[in-house]
Amino acid sequence: RIRVAAMSRSRGAAGRGVRLSTLLAAAAAGALLAAVLATALLSGGGGVAVAARARFDPDEFDPDEFDFDDVAEADVDARGSARVEARSAEPKDDEFDDDDDEPAAGAAAAGGGSAAAAAGATGAPGAPDVPVKKTYIWEGFGVAVIVVYALNFVVGRSANQKIAAAWEDAFCESLFSKQFARIGLGDSTSYLQKQSQNQWRFYASGRRYCVGLLATLQLRKRHDLFSLLAEIAWPDKDEVVVDIPMNPADMDTFVFAAVRSRFRKTFHSESTDLANCAKLVPHASLPDRIRSETPDDIDVLIEEHCRELMGDLLPPKVCKVLHEQHKLFHAMHFTDQAPMSVEGTGRLSRSALRFKFNLPAAASMEDLRPFMEMAVFYVDLVKQLRLSKVARRKAEELREKARIERFKATREEREERLQAKKDEEERARREAYAKMTPEQQARADKLEAKKAASKGGGKGKVKMMVSR
Repeated sequence: RIRVAAMSRSRGAAGRGVRLSTLLAAAAAGALLAAVLATALLSGGGGVAVAARARFDPDEFDPDEFDFDDVAEADVDARGSARVEARSAEPKDDEFDDDDDEPAAGAAAAGGGSAAAAAGATGAPGAPDVPVKKTYIWEGFGVAVIVVYALNFVVGRSANQKIAAAWEDAFCESLFSKQFARIGLGDSTSYLQKQSQNQWRFYASGRRYCVGLLATLQLRKRHDLFSLLAEIAWPDKDEVVVDIPMNPADMDTFVFAAVRSRFRKTFHSESTDLANCAKLVPHASLPDRIRSETPDDIDVLIEEHCRELMGDLLPPKVCKVLHEQHKLFHAMHFTDQAPMSVEGTGRLSRSALRFKFNLPAAASMEDLRPFMEMAVFYVDLVKQLRLSKVARRKAEELREKARIERFKATREEREERLQAKKDEEERARREAYAKMTPEQQARADKLEAKKAASKGGGKGKVKMMVSR
């Protein structure tokens, strides 16, 4: 019975082995069939037809032809490599975790390398090599700014030249050539001397009662793009300034100014003579004729003792021009306290007339003619004006007082500069003394004592004391 039971167990085990072998053989045959079908699909329709006609015949299958242990080991290796590749793809929280992870990291690196090699061998696409797209936005913006600036420079320069040429054509020949013996400088064909892209000057000389005439055209900086942008916040205008230095003997001692109300504070602060001598005359205190004929936005400043000249300084002819063209008027200023020279004459005068007007457009330059004629008219008018003895005496006393105050101010300023220089020298000397050795300090003290003795007649001995 024991032998029969053992034989039964052996036959059962053999049957289970046959069934396992059969299952493994069937699995291998299925894998072979799948490989054939895949090859047929990759190779084309002909391979598919051949694979379709293939049939699996169990009688022809020999299990001994296959090594199932090798297949199982290959399957295990494939699953292991897949797990290694999966671990290598996962991000690591810490690259320096433990030494035990080093083999796994090496395996992951090896797996990653084999995967990359396999991908390169099979032609699988890797990370796309996207080219960096270059943009030239800032370069284009810079080029655009340069082009716009260049165009604005050309257009603005042309506009300023047009205004200057219009002023020259309107007044140089028709007005100044009849009032002065010489106009312009040198042998230039143009009477205007260009100083910059927005400034021109005109010189004239050879007329009685005055040294000459200097007219400065100060135009807007149309050629400068950034200046035009700044004018959005701080508007500017084209101006002409006419300076006429008078002969000292042909102008009495007085200070007078008429200026637009909105410019009065700035004009008053910039002119020392107005700040020291002249006072504002309220519009209600002006003579009736002047108050009725001049605009309300024009302020008059004059010395207190010279009010007797106000009616003569603002005759009806001038008041009419101020009333009709007051938008072109900025200021006029007469003084005997402002040294001024005209280039080309070499002469200096403290008495001068200054006029400041706004320039109209080039096509409307004739609107400025009444003011330019008024500037020349005042040369003859000022010559005729004379103060009374009392007014002249007060004017001279006021100027003497101002002269003494200026002398005191300059003397105090000179003394302050001299004292500051002495203090600096003393400080430097003490610093040098502190850096000396005891032997050098002793020699310096001896030398200083000799100097002090020679200055004081040898009555005492002085030692330099340095605070340490």
